Amino acid sequence: MTLRRAPVVALVALAVLLVAAPLPALARPTVEATGEGEVSLPPDLAMLSLGVTTDAPTAKEALENNARAMTAVVAALAQAGFAAPDVATRAVSLTPLMDHRQGAEPKIVAYRANNTVQVKTKDPASIGRALDAGVGAGAHVSGGIAFTLADSRPAETQALKLATQDAQRRATAMAEALGMRLGRIVEVRAVDVERPGPRYETMAARAGATPTPIEPGLITVRARAVLKAELR
Repeated sequence: MTLRRAPVVALVALAVLLVAAPLPALARPTVEATGEGEVSLPPDLAMLSLGVTTDAPTAKEALENNARAMTAVVAALAQAGFAAPDVATRAVSLTPLMDHRQGAEPKIVAYRANNTVQVKTKDPASIGRALDAGVGAGAHVSGGIAFTLADSRPAETQALKLATQDAQRRATAMAEALGMRLGRIVEVRAVDVERPGPRYETMAARAGATPTPIEPGLITVRARAVLKAELR
């Protein structure tokens, strides 16, 4: 008697379990938007590279002549208000100059010495004074003038905030276009932050009585962010 009733009891228990099990919640529709943020501000650091090149029959003469020429440049920079550690050597080189006549063995005919110093200043508007002093003492401009930010992180943070706000504004606009509202935010992420490198101004400068005008301009930091939210 008991053996015959067992399958019935098992079926009743299974039915109770099926009724008690919760139904999976339906996924809410979502919307995703990309926002952009941009911050522009004046640079607070300027860099200038000045070089001196000398040729001579011997390596010793080339280096000695170069040292005298660079000493004059460094002295002129100091007189203009730029000295160590804001004036630092960046490269010194000595290269043989070869004669490659056809049919003959290459031979050294002279030596070329080059010395490059970099001038840094936290007053970008004053870099023109360093340029005039260095060129006036016989240096040439190597690579132009670079303007940058000493610390770009605050600008990057602000650009990212603006990008996130822009993404939320766009997502809200799309939700309203569908007759819905923005619900729970599911995800927010930064797509990229454009960290500004030095902005170079290439120029050929010559010594003269008139100071060289320098306009630092602006440094722009850009960011993009993606926001994903539920619709309700």
